Formats: sequence, structure tokens, C-alpha cells
Amino acid sequence: MEIVSMLEKNATLLKFGYHFTQQGPRLRASNAMMNNNDLVRKRRLADLTGPIIPKCRSGV
Repeated sequence: MEIVSMLEKNATLLKFGYHFTQQGPRLRASNAMMNNNDLVRKRRLADLTGPIIPKCRSGV
């Protein structure tokens, strides 16, 4: 659980290789990594100039 707490506080870590035996810490670690990757994606998109056009169909 201490490892997961450190992962949640670190917003720069993108990959973490550790096998959690319990589902709770595994889920929290996965969510922390997903949030960090989302932050990187949002920063990258914010640096682009021009409109952001998603590559998905709308109105389906």
C-alpha cells in the first residue's frame, strides 16, 4: 500500500513494473499510471496549434 501511495503522489512516472498480489493496490497503481499518461497526452495536445479534431466518428 505504501508503494501505491507513492505512485499516486508521483505525476511523472509513466511505467511501473511490479506484480501486485491484491486487486486493490493493483487497481490503484493502474489508475495512477493511466492518470499520468493522460496528463502527458493533455500537455502534448495543449502544445499543438490549431483545432483538435478527434479521430472518432461523432453522431453514431
